[in-house]
Amino acid sequence: HLVHRVQVSGCGFVGLAGPYNFLPMTDRDAMEVFDYPNTPRDSQPINHVTMDSPPTLLIAARNDRFVYPEVNTEPLAARMRAVGADVTVDLHSGVNHVTLMGSMSRPLRGLAPVAREFGDFVLAH
Repeated sequence: HLVHRVQVSGCGFVGLAGPYNFLPMTDRDAMEVFDYPNTPRDSQPINHVTMDSPPTLLIAARNDRFVYPEVNTEPLAARMRAVGADVTVDLHSGVNHVTLMGSMSRPLRGLAPVAREFGDFVLAH
């Protein structure tokens, strides 16, 4: 048998405007997508934080009114810090949920330095 080994030199997680702690829900559209109120508690990334969580970069728009950073990004970061996990948070003004995502593309990179932050994190880990 030929065994092929792959050595991973690093690992990490980058979250871009993610829903990490979205229960309870109030948005009717989201309720349907996530089968609320039957959404399993295990569906919440914030409930899976341990001291062994990978180095994490959380990027969000301060003005995100679709996936609120004060409910999702900031509590996840606080939980990670509480257990000693490595987390960096970059909150950007002047963008929203959609334009934050769009700033990854070349035409919109001037809106927020998301592509650079993402690339720097990946290269570092």
